Amino acid sequence: MITLAQLQPAMIDDFINRKLAAGLSARTVQYLHGLIRNSLNQAEGWGLVARNVAKLVSAPKQTKKAVQPLQPDEARKLLDIVEGDRLEALYSVALSIGLRREALGLFWTDFDDREGTLSVKRALQRVGGKLKFTEPKRDSKRTIPLPGFAVKTMLSHRDRQQQEKVFVGDDWREHGLIFPSNIGTPLEPRNLLRHLHAKLKALKIARHRFHDLRHTAASLLLAQGVTLHEVKEILGHSQISLTANLYGHTYATVMRSAVDKMEGVLSPSARVAPSVAPSALPVKPS
Repeated sequence: MITLAQLQPAMIDDFINRKLAAGLSARTVQYLHGLIRNSLNQAEGWGLVARNVAKLVSAPKQTKKAVQPLQPDEARKLLDIVEGDRLEALYSVALSIGLRREALGLFWTDFDDREGTLSVKRALQRVGGKLKFTEPKRDSKRTIPLPGFAVKTMLSHRDRQQQEKVFVGDDWREHGLIFPSNIGTPLEPRNLLRHLHAKLKALKIARHRFHDLRHTAASLLLAQGVTLHEVKEILGHSQISLTANLYGHTYATVMRSAVDKMEGVLSPSARVAPSVAPSALPVKPS
């Protein structure tokens, strides 16, 4: 057993490398490093260690994943292939308003069929090996209007779910979820990913993460002229800089298209004065 006083920077560094080699993400290992650093800070304050060796070890840097949205025709094909599927509405809202897997934590009480909105109030995450509803980040809580086609798929989905309950009978476990498993319990995120991969494979589209549907929604919104601020609000980003960093390239293309329209207004050819002859001056009689 190693005591606190025996801890060396090399030991912390070896711990970090072993966790990365085991397949943990850089973000998770950053979190573990932070826990150790904070704990040793407390120990240093209490005089249990002479120094905080974790401060001498750098946490792994998180590599930025490239944004890989579906192309518009691919998004349309995906919606076509899931038409009539029990998860059709889930794909509709993911592609139209960019919901994360937070969609799996939606209850029917979060859907306003009159206003055509969805309210994100919680998330579904794996905690301690079990799926649990958790409190989302403050900016992630939001109410989002849905496009007309998504409202229709939601209404059809509600009717389909009622039929599903009758078919399953006593095996149905009611939780009030909009997108549950086929017995009413929270839908396993890995099963959702398998479903997506199967549909993409059938369409001969490259494999994507479910999160890429969120990127697709953002890209399509920007392409329609929606502002970065509006996209930020729809996606639930905490800062507009995050939105700009993720979708700056797409937004630059939109801005170029918008600015090019000024050509027809302010270019030299647009400024040519109409050829109207000046009125003749009256001749003063002599």
